[in-house]
Order: sequence, then C-alpha cells, then structure tokens
Amino acid sequence: MRPRLSTHEIAGREKRVAKIVAAANVVLIAGGVLATAAWLYCIYYYGWTGERQLSGDRGIIFYYVCPAIVASLFFASLRLESSYKINLAVVCIALAVCFYGGELLLVVVNWIHEPPKEKTIKRSCNWQSNSASRLTPGASSRW
Repeated sequence: MRPRLSTHEIAGREKRVAKIVAAANVVLIAGGVLATAAWLYCIYYYGWTGERQLSGDRGIIFYYVCPAIVASLFFASLRLESSYKINLAVVCIALAVCFYGGELLLVVVNWIHEPPKEKTIKRSCNWQSNSASRLTPGASSRW
C-alpha cells in the first residue's frame, strides 16, 4: 500500500511535471521549426532558384514531402497528452544523440586513419620530382 502524499508534496510533483512538459514542448517545437527550415531550404534551392535539381520522383518525395510531413507531425504532437509528449521528446533527443554520436565517431575514425596533410604533400612532391627526372634527358634515375 502506498503512503498518502501531503498536498505540499503533490503540488511539488505537479510543478516538476509541468516543467518537464514545458521542456518537452520546447523539444517538439524545435523539431518542427528545424523540419520547416529544412523544407523551406529545399523549396528555395530546388524549386525557386533552380541552383540544384532533383533527379526524379524519389527526390521530390524525399526533399519536398518528407520534411513537410515531419514538421506537421512535430506540430501536431503538441496536442497530445502530457505523458505522450514527454515520451516523444525523449525519443527525439535519444535519436538525435545517436545520430550525431555516430557521425562524431565516423569523423574521429576517419581522422585517425587519414594521413597528415604534410606527409601527403611531401609524398606527392617527391613523386613529381621523380617523374620529372625520368623525363629529363641525361638525368640519373633514382629507381
């Protein structure tokens, strides 16, 4: 059997839940604004200015329809019950952390396995000097 809570404890709990719901609303609004910004970016560069071109029907769906649907879903989710909004905000944050963590991991792995720029430049310069010495008549070959 649960112990009874005093009205002071209930009021404190309700304040914490209200703060969590407000944070969830911020996350959902931010997601909707970012998806709308991505949609407007696609409309501007692919549709309005024509700087970029879509390759086919899949491009239209991916660049025009998907961001609009995602933005609509984010804004529509603001009408859900508080518990659903909190759960959805936690899922969105977890997915964002996973995606950006994976991207960071790929950048670090690429940075570790990539040779430093100076060595690459020296290597290409040595190759060019070797190639030039082979083409010059009377030049001694280092091979």
